[in-house]
Amino acid sequence: TTTKKNKQGRLISYNHDTEGEKIADKILTYYGYKDEEKQRILNLVRYHMHHLYIIKNLPFAKTNELVKDVDLNDMVLMFVSDRLGRGQVEKEKKLSEIEDIEEVIRILERNYDLDLKEIKETYPANRVEIDVKQDITSYIKEIGLEIETETNNNYTIKISDEEKAHKLLNKLIADGIKVDKFEIKKPTLNDIFIEKVEEA
Repeated sequence: TTTKKNKQGRLISYNHDTEGEKIADKILTYYGYKDEEKQRILNLVRYHMHHLYIIKNLPFAKTNELVKDVDLNDMVLMFVSDRLGRGQVEKEKKLSEIEDIEEVIRILERNYDLDLKEIKETYPANRVEIDVKQDITSYIKEIGLEIETETNNNYTIKISDEEKAHKLLNKLIADGIKVDKFEIKKPTLNDIFIEKVEEA
């Protein structure tokens, strides 16, 4: 084990990322994982601490190798898991961890010309935005949907599936209501990370 107590009595675990990779290699080999799948998992273990190295701009970060070796969408979700697995109880502290991960994403996208939108693509749409000229609250309730925000008949509506959103649109059109905007939206990265906070 790499875990020890420092002079202040805190548990520390230097090099646990590289040591963890060795342990994971033995486990995956024992269970007969194929080389490609095994290497994908080992890379995630090897680089799982790099969110700290990147955000603190530490000299021993191997960010160029990370970008080449891993699926960055998987890596970001691994970063989230690592940061939320540290025993935080208060939601504010969890949200602070998420803010750091979002900064890591911005650094990666800025410095390496990356686009991490694939994380969002794995999640279903969760909102629809509708702009109309009149109050459609009764239509929304009739379909069984929930209004998240409403300003001057511009609605953001929570959805669990796209079918109900289209059912609402069809009902509005059938009743002669002009719809200036109808846009089904995927959750933002912040939405996804907040969901992870609430699950943790």
